[in-house]
Amino acid sequence: MQDLASGLRLERPGLERMRDLAGHRGFDVLLSGGPDRLARNPALLVLLIEELEQYGIRTIFPNTADDPVSK
Repeated sequence: MQDLASGLRLERPGLERMRDLAGHRGFDVLLSGGPDRLARNPALLVLLIEELEQYGIRTIFPNTADDPVSK
């Protein structure tokens, strides 16, 4: 059964793999269908985006109206 609160925590296998790959400079841009797909907790979302920025990785939410890529 899927954990419905998984977006509220950092301990998620896919997220952990992505963060590890980011730490090894395995990609330059992270595309996410929306901020809630990355994290549902605003504080965790900010933490993740800032972590990615430290590695020089840009986070883009193309399905979000205010994302410049979606315009």
